[in-house]
Amino acid sequence: MCRMASFLHKPNMGDIDIKIYDLVSHGNTEKALNLDPTVWAEGHYLPSGEIELRLNDNMRVDKIEYKTQFKNRFPTFISFFNWAVNEGWNSETVNLSSLESAEGLKLPSGVKTVNLSSLESAEGLKLPSGVKTVNLSSLKSAEGLKLPSGVKTVDLNSLKSAEGLKLPSGVKEVYLYSLKSAEGLKLPSGVKEVDLYSLKSAKGLKLPSGVEYVYLDSLESAEGLKLPSGVKEVYLYSLESAEGLKLPSGVKEVNLNSLKSAERDELRKKYPNANI
Repeated sequence: MCRMASFLHKPNMGDIDIKIYDLVSHGNTEKALNLDPTVWAEGHYLPSGEIELRLNDNMRVDKIEYKTQFKNRFPTFISFFNWAVNEGWNSETVNLSSLESAEGLKLPSGVKTVNLSSLESAEGLKLPSGVKTVNLSSLKSAEGLKLPSGVKTVDLNSLKSAEGLKLPSGVKEVYLYSLKSAEGLKLPSGVKEVDLYSLKSAKGLKLPSGVEYVYLDSLESAEGLKLPSGVKEVYLYSLESAEGLKLPSGVKEVNLNSLKSAERDELRKKYPNANI
């Protein structure tokens, strides 16, 4: 596996020929396009903007001029990436984890999983309709974020506020690790797993009736917490008192590591089928 974006290149009468097939594998590109490795050399254009143009021994070019020529043709990573998409490159998985801005980015139409874990803003981000899984774990605000209706899994672990967040109705897994308040949070009815690790209070929290896995590791009080009947696992690592805690009868796993042994024992008697 090579780095995104990988390509093969060679000088051609003062110009640069570039071949792409698999943007994360020189070997796959070379094999698929039947390219001679003694004629073509490996190159990388990283989301950070770094350009690497390796040269074979038989390539008689000025390295600086050659790189400048390439840079003039593709001044930014996004310009190169979009060119590759327009040339027909497609993939179900796109990992652009170090890209810091999506302005002007064109993702391939067939993509299903997108990793944009360094984006802090959704400005300019356009996700294709077929996306199912999206990692936006550094996003600071939901402003301008438009998630396709078919998204099933979304990582928004840096969001501290749910203001402006609109989750698709069909989403199944939501990761909101840094959310400080449940105010304004609207979880779709079909959500099965939700991570609200940093939430200290259940005030305003409305969990969907079908949710099965709930992470509330920082919750300090069970006041206001209403766990739906179908919950299978719940993590309440920081809870120091079981006062007001009502667990679903069918719950299988309950993490209450901060609770005193006596209180845990009482809960075990009350919920004999659960691992507490």
